[in-house]
Amino acid sequence: MKDAIFILLVAFILMALTALRYRKQIGAVIHVSRMLRDSGQTSRQGTIQNRRDPMAAEPLVKCSHCGTWVPENRSRRLRSGDCFCSTECLESGAKAA
Repeated sequence: MKDAIFILLVAFILMALTALRYRKQIGAVIHVSRMLRDSGQTSRQGTIQNRRDPMAAEPLVKCSHCGTWVPENRSRRLRSGDCFCSTECLESGAKAA
């Protein structure tokens, strides 16, 4: 029994001396592993936020003049319901009609 305790004590002292010798490298490994873990959590949160992006759910409308598709909140509308992608297309469409 005394031999087992002595062997464990020697092994513990050797591990402590090794850890003391390589403490900077061990600290670097711990730091890198924390950075990787934190970056994984950040990327998962970014993916969740991108899914909830209100711009992604915005319907598109087609410009009546040039045929360009634009988000509905950026389009210019006439009272008749025609949609235009910009003020220039609105003016050109009004002149053509």
